[in-house]
Parts: sequence; C-alpha cells; structure tokens
Amino acid sequence: MTSETADTLGLSTIADLEPHAAEMVLGGPPEFESRPNGVDGLSEVYGLEFAQFRSLSAGSTLTVQSLVNGQVDVANIFTTDPAVGENDLVVLEDPESLFAAQNIVPLISSDVVNGTVEEALNEVSAALTTDNLTDMMVQVVTEGQDPAAVAREFIDENL
Repeated sequence: MTSETADTLGLSTIADLEPHAAEMVLGGPPEFESRPNGVDGLSEVYGLEFAQFRSLSAGSTLTVQSLVNGQVDVANIFTTDPAVGENDLVVLEDPESLFAAQNIVPLISSDVVNGTVEEALNEVSAALTTDNLTDMMVQVVTEGQDPAAVAREFIDENL
C-alpha cells in the first residue's frame, strides 16, 4: 500500500487492515481471488472482508499504478519489485505467515554438478538477500543495466 495510507491509518501488518478492509479495494492478479493465500486466505486467516477485489495483470506496472492512483488501496505485488521503493510503497508484515517465503533455489542437472559447483551455488545462496536482490532488480529493470554485469558485480563484491 502507499506509505500515505499506511501512515494515515497506522498500519504496519496485514492484521492491522481488519477494521479498514470493508472500505478498501484489494488488487491482485486474477488468480489471487481464489488462491488459498489470496482473498480466501486473507478472509480465513485475518478476517479481512474487502469492499471489492480488482483483478489486475500480474507482473505488470498496472498494479503499482493502481495503488499510486488510488484505484486500489492494497495490492499483492512482489516484495523485490523495484516499484516498491521507487513509489514509497509499504510492505505490510504477515504475522500469521499466510504468504510463504519464495526463496530462490538453484537447479542444476545432476550430470554436471560437482563439489566445486555445489560450493559456489551455496556461497551465492548464502550471500543473496531480499535487499540485495531488490537492489539488483532496480539496476536491471529501472536503470537498464546488463543483467550479467550486475550479477558479476554482486559476485565480485560478495564472494
């Protein structure tokens, strides 16, 4: 949500939405309306009943634009989306863990994995955080930097 809305209503967690949800419009991808960790989960876990659900295109700028323009009050977007910081959006904490962590997991063919590769992947995984991933997303998505160059800089600085 926007920081203005969060500040005005004193919201920092999803649970804090409960007294306000009936007056709010929730935005998210079409499948969010029926996912267990979507509208149904928010109702079941947090008791939230929103005034309306607005279906928005997943992974597009439409969700952020809808938040910023006041067409939706609360929305489901990726926490690593550069638009969160660029638009001073607030990520509400999830005290009941309705939304599972979505960790990056390296996948590799067992035919090519060896101790050296496994060690390198483990080092990268240990150094990768939501904050530095978000920073890299800003560099690539917003600033138009080359993904390979951004990845190389991350490796050089962290390993």
